[in-house]
Amino acid sequence: MPPGVALTAWCCPCVALGNLAALRGESCFKWAIFFMLPPLNCICHYKLRREISGATGGCFKDAMVVSCCPCAAIVQETKSVRRG
Repeated sequence: MPPGVALTAWCCPCVALGNLAALRGESCFKWAIFFMLPPLNCICHYKLRREISGATGGCFKDAMVVSCCPCAAIVQETKSVRRG
């Protein structure tokens, strides 16, 4: 994982989430806006994590990861998308 991804996720997570969406062929702007709106952030990021990793863990756990450590979640998701 290039260090630029982690740095972008830490300094400007809305841009990092937008870049992740662009990697998936979705609207960069839409996801960057979603990140800045707390209720939508949690819901949309949860859905995104499910689509990328196919995880079956609990909704509460994903909500906590997205809410408490969004930078790590974005880096993890970007890594999964780049791996294929």
